[in-house]
Amino acid sequence: MLFDEKSYIKMRGFRIICKLSKWDKKNKINNIIDSLLQVLDDEKPTIVRLCLSSLNNLLLYKIDLSEKVESKLKNMDLSKYKDSMKPLIQKDIDCILNQL
Repeated sequence: MLFDEKSYIKMRGFRIICKLSKWDKKNKINNIIDSLLQVLDDEKPTIVRLCLSSLNNLLLYKIDLSEKVESKLKNMDLSKYKDSMKPLIQKDIDCILNQL
């Protein structure tokens, strides 16, 4: 799902993986974290916002991935989004970073 060309499918895969992080005892998510975080580079801001809202589930159970997530969030390029969406995405990012 993460590698589908449709943004909606990628977002669904992202959200499912974040929810499943609670049961990931073999650390399979750790092996795909870079691919997972690439979904946050989607061109559709609504997809990005939905994925950002799921990151808290991942960070609750995968504390060891918090540095990678933090780095990704701090380095996201929001310039490709409309001016009406940039502040909303930035607010979502700030909210997650404040919880780290």
